[in-house]
Amino acid sequence: MEFAPLRSLLPVDLQGVVDELLAQKASANEKTRVARPAALVAFLAAEYAAGQAARDGLPVARVGGLHEALDGVLQQLIYAAEWPGR
Repeated sequence: MEFAPLRSLLPVDLQGVVDELLAQKASANEKTRVARPAALVAFLAAEYAAGQAARDGLPVARVGGLHEALDGVLQQLIYAAEWPGR
């Protein structure tokens, strides 16, 4: 996985934390557990909470609503092609 683009999106003070974590994981085997950096865990929890709060304000996608909307667009296109200028 390419971490550099993701890492660059973090606040500068957390980039070093992520670098340390990646270095620990790179030198450990799969069964080795490393400590979870508290600053990173707190940041991720805050980002998750902000995302959940933002989600409440987003419109809800309804499958039926999308189907009906697309049908309407198709009907308009057919009508315009069959009876131009109307």
